[in-house]
Amino acid sequence: MTLADDACFGILLGTHRSPGRTDGDVFRDTLTLATRAEALGLDELWVTEHHLGDAAIGSSALALAAFLLGHTKRSTVGTAVTLLPLHHPIHVAEQAALLDQLSGGRSVLGVGRGHSTTEYEVIGRGIGDWRRGPAEALDLIHAAWAGEVSASSEAYAFPAVTPTLAPLTRSGPPVYIAAGSPATIEDAASSGLPMLLFFDENAEAKVEMIALHAKLAADAGRPADG
Repeated sequence: MTLADDACFGILLGTHRSPGRTDGDVFRDTLTLATRAEALGLDELWVTEHHLGDAAIGSSALALAAFLLGHTKRSTVGTAVTLLPLHHPIHVAEQAALLDQLSGGRSVLGVGRGHSTTEYEVIGRGIGDWRRGPAEALDLIHAAWAGEVSASSEAYAFPAVTPTLAPLTRSGPPVYIAAGSPATIEDAASSGLPMLLFFDENAEAKVEMIALHAKLAADAGRPADG
């Protein structure tokens, strides 16, 4: 996960609760790891979002990112990921703009859809949201950051509105898409956005994924900077 051409180093804070540990223990450890990582010179802190499971208890990546931004001074803090289909894109745009303002431009919005589990039936609007690609939601987020936004579609329908808060960073904070399959790589490439690649693939597989992203981005006339 890099934010520039120069090498960046970071840590993923997964908020996993092992047997015998309380929720408070997990979040205290998360803060300790974050502050120590910054003290050691790491560039990036990444936080996750999970719902209704037994292990990972970070139920809001954006809220946890806000907490860590308030306890750090230099590190970039990104969501890896905000489960975009579970949230209205205008609400995500507002929250991301707020973090961008409060942190002085140290926040990153990483989005993905996670797994097609119970959370989509309980918190979301059903498995259809999981299957739907992120293109429209991402377009709405960027439109919200630019000013007036409206939508009329099967997924989203609302009149033209102007979000109260604009991001500090011109054009909004950086946005990344989690990619782990050809379909999600195509989502990132067609949106002109870089990818987040996780630990479930080896280096050789990731080289192939990056090459596919570059090809698909070129085919779509988009920059291949992921």
